Amino acid sequence: MHRLQVLKLSSIFVSNISNMMQAWKEFSDIRHFYFRNNYVNGSIGTYDLRRLRRLEGLFLDNSTVDGNILQSIGALTSLKILSLSRCGLNGTLPLEGWCELKNLQELYLSWNEYEGILPSCVANMTSHRLIKLSNNKFTGNIASRVMSFHSTSFLNSPL
Repeated sequence: MHRLQVLKLSSIFVSNISNMMQAWKEFSDIRHFYFRNNYVNGSIGTYDLRRLRRLEGLFLDNSTVDGNILQSIGALTSLKILSLSRCGLNGTLPLEGWCELKNLQELYLSWNEYEGILPSCVANMTSHRLIKLSNNKFTGNIASRVMSFHSTSFLNSPL
């Protein structure tokens, strides 16, 4: 199981999330973790995911995640895709941690209740190909901040 690189656990019911988190230490080489549309007793936080040091794709859409999951997102430095749409997240995006995600190419935060301004580090990352922030409550001039970084790579990237 140490060679497992893609783990898909979607549309399941997890009664004890802490037991599942303990089992993850056996999957240290996972590159892509799909945990979408799940019913979880408890919530998943970044601390729980730190064991997955080579994680490149994290897909937690429509699942129960810790409201503070983004507080230490910078620990997942290999991350290329982060998808947290429809997770019931709210408040403001943390200002710290984003700058460590130098490999991040795709960011999906749609259909949450985030508000406030977009951290400048998110808007200025040159590796981004796709950012989806729709149906949140962000304020300020987001479009010009996001489009200010390599707009040609943003417009020409495959979706």
